[in-house]
Amino acid sequence: MNYIKQAYEIRTQKLFKNYSAITSVIALIIAILALVGWEFDIQILKRPIPELISMNPLTAVGIVLSAVSLLLLNQSPENRTLYFAARIIAACVFTIGMLRLMDSSFGFEFQIDRLFYKHKLAEDLVDSKSNRMPPDAAANLVFTGICLMLLKARNNKIIYVSNFLIIITAIISLFSMIGYTYGVHSYSGGPLFLSMPIHTAFCFLLLSLSILFAESNEGLIGVVTGPYRGSQVIELLLPTAVVVPIFLGLLRVYGERSGVYSSPVGTALFATANIIIFVLLILKTAASLNKSDNILLQEIEERKKIEKELKENNVFFDTIFQNVPNMIFVKEANDFRFIQINKDGEALLGISKEQIIGKNVYDFLPRNQADQINSVDRMLFQNGTPVDIHEEIITTPRGDRWLHTKKIPVKDENGKPLYLVGIAEDITERKLQSDKIQKFYKELEEKVQQRTEELYKSEQLFKALLENNVDAICLTNKEGELIYQSPAVERMTGYSLEDRKKNLVLDFLHPEDRKKGRKIFKDLLQKPEISAPILLRFRHKQSHFIWVEGSVTNLLSDKNVHAVVYNFRDITEKKLAEEALAISEEKYRLLFTNNPLPAWVFDIETLHFLEVNDAAILQYGYTSEEFLGMTLKDIRPPEDVSALLNERKILHQNTEIISHGDWRHQKKNGEIIVVDITSRSFEIKGRQARLVLAHDITNKILIEQELSKANETLSLRAMELTSSNRDLEQFAYVASHDLQEPLRMVSSFLQLLEKKYNGLLDETGKQYIHFAVDGAERMKKLILDLLVYSRAGTSKEISTAINMNEIALEVISTFTFALQETGGKIVAHNLPTIIAVRTQMQQLLQNLVSNALKYRRDLPPSIEISCLEDDTHWVFRVTDNGLGIDSRFFEKIFIIFQRLHNKTQYSGTGIGLAICKKIAERHGGSIYLESEPGVGSTFIFSIKKNK
Repeated sequence: MNYIKQAYEIRTQKLFKNYSAITSVIALIIAILALVGWEFDIQILKRPIPELISMNPLTAVGIVLSAVSLLLLNQSPENRTLYFAARIIAACVFTIGMLRLMDSSFGFEFQIDRLFYKHKLAEDLVDSKSNRMPPDAAANLVFTGICLMLLKARNNKIIYVSNFLIIITAIISLFSMIGYTYGVHSYSGGPLFLSMPIHTAFCFLLLSLSILFAESNEGLIGVVTGPYRGSQVIELLLPTAVVVPIFLGLLRVYGERSGVYSSPVGTALFATANIIIFVLLILKTAASLNKSDNILLQEIEERKKIEKELKENNVFFDTIFQNVPNMIFVKEANDFRFIQINKDGEALLGISKEQIIGKNVYDFLPRNQADQINSVDRMLFQNGTPVDIHEEIITTPRGDRWLHTKKIPVKDENGKPLYLVGIAEDITERKLQSDKIQKFYKELEEKVQQRTEELYKSEQLFKALLENNVDAICLTNKEGELIYQSPAVERMTGYSLEDRKKNLVLDFLHPEDRKKGRKIFKDLLQKPEISAPILLRFRHKQSHFIWVEGSVTNLLSDKNVHAVVYNFRDITEKKLAEEALAISEEKYRLLFTNNPLPAWVFDIETLHFLEVNDAAILQYGYTSEEFLGMTLKDIRPPEDVSALLNERKILHQNTEIISHGDWRHQKKNGEIIVVDITSRSFEIKGRQARLVLAHDITNKILIEQELSKANETLSLRAMELTSSNRDLEQFAYVASHDLQEPLRMVSSFLQLLEKKYNGLLDETGKQYIHFAVDGAERMKKLILDLLVYSRAGTSKEISTAINMNEIALEVISTFTFALQETGGKIVAHNLPTIIAVRTQMQQLLQNLVSNALKYRRDLPPSIEISCLEDDTHWVFRVTDNGLGIDSRFFEKIFIIFQRLHNKTQYSGTGIGLAICKKIAERHGGSIYLESEPGVGSTFIFSIKKNK
């Protein structure tokens, strides 16, 4: 019955929760539609019946907030944030209603109901009255807000208060609807419940039902939704009692107004219809109750039948209970007194049933045993699960007995403890026997453990040897399939055991070694317990091959091993070293024998020749056999032998490479040569030897002697040139001043002569004076250019770091007037900082730019200065768009006084480019030309970098 009740409650709660959501959404939609009507002036949405008043906008907002709060409370009770938000919204609903009630009841002028659409409300008149929130609607908002704030409470009193308030709300709404239905409504001071708009009343009625449905199993609504017969009667009668009178009243009013019948007839019909409907409803309710009673009587008969069967079963189970060959007992749950025990229990405890029933264990067991048993019994009911006690001891008149006990808690349907049922088996004999066996096994286990520890230590030692052994170990079956490998194998080859299990050992050998490996394995299988050496190449996991050396042993006949055992180690480095040594020895042999310098090896102790190369045989004139029978003393002049013997003492103490300087050697023909010796000690066959390389420097010494004489001559010549250069510099200085003075006098007096006799001279005389002055000026410029040229290669100015961008700007500023006059331009492209003489770099650039401006075409001149660098030089380029130069004259233009144009076409002395060449060469560079006539020229000069 409890399960039926719970299922009914769950189904009812779910159903009413859905009702609550549906009615809330309907009220929400109606209120939103009313607000839409106010926003867009849609009259049918504001007032369904044109002659009635519209729903106040603030009332619509209150209904929307109420519906939203209820939906949040129903859908997310476990979400504390939404739950709190729903309570806040409910408080807002309460505040709206309370402020309006205070406004209408106590004369406050809050006018909160005109918060929205104030002007539209003033124009919305019915019977010359503007739209306001009616007091009964405000009261409904107050009650609804309170109920929403109290919803989901756990206190029954609070729930009943909430139910009472929401029923008042439903009654107010219902009265308003009935008033509208029967035409008993008034907007000019009738009852409060009649002044509410009909769709507002309908929304409040829906909200009231939603709140009641939200708590379907609590409070007043719980009376309706319960699984009892009274609830069933209410479910049948309540809807009919509400709906039928309203429906019949509507029919009555409609008939009277339509003239179908008179008011007395309508009243009679209304009473008759009510009597008939309620009589039918009472009959249906009585039939339902009779059916329930019939089911109840059948259940009583069934229960009597079951009780009879239970009594019969009790006799049957009591018989079994008393004759089970183990102690069975039952205790009450409060103080654990025995209420039943079987015959085996009496026999086991050694006392009668009468002495046991109504007693607890303290009455016949020692206190310590009784405390232990009671402790287990209490824990049994605390945990609520059966307990299996494998061993417990009790003291009886027959002595101590060992029991294996199982205890089971018995509770009623509400979980309240009723009884404790226990089943105990006497295991004393088994316990004694088990103790003996345990003692035996304990002794055996100690011996086994001791032996196991010894074996474990031995195994760990063997394992440590295997895992840390440099040598690798593999075991295969007779087919060559791998069955074990030591950790060293994976370290050596890169393959794990799983990597190699699908292949034979021979599959990993070098293709050239597989035939050899197969033969070793085949021969070994025919000779049990025989070992064979192996030296093979094995493929590493990274695809290269390693050399392995070891042995393979046939232990297939050994039952403990039954495998072919491979022991091997990686000798790749050793093998490579041997190969490298062989190659090195061969290279040494080739280098020694074919060395173009004479070489030999001699014994440091005896000075005997041990080896000699072909160059030494050719140089000294002795045969190889003659050399090997000689000592170092035999190729030294007699007077140098004592120095050789002194040197031998030094050779014993020094094994590094030693350059012994120059030594005299004597050939077979008696010729004395000077050689430069380089030697190094090394060990050969346990004796100290020395390798010697002899370089004949006889001719070199003779040449050095001749060079020394030549250097002395050159030094004298340099001193003479220095003195001559000094005289030339002095001459150039004197010439530059002394030659210019007469020219200045000639030029000045000719100009004075022209000025004084200007009126007396004819054109021819003036022309002669002009030619003389011009010649003097050109002579002066020629002298100055010669002085610059002479100083260009001998300047004593110090080279410093100069920014070529600054030099270029200075040069450009020098030709500002010429550029303005010709419309030309000069562009410098990010020039570097170099180490050079500043004035000479300025003169070099100035000469090149001056030539570019002088030898221009009819179009405006364009000049670009740029620079690149290579490993040793800065390479500058000065490019113009001038006349250009034929390639035949590329070398001529850098020679002093060489000109390509006569002086009447272009002024100049023919020294400028010669000065540029001299400046470039002084700075470790050069200058050359790239040009094409009619296109332009590019002068390229380089300046050496100073690192």
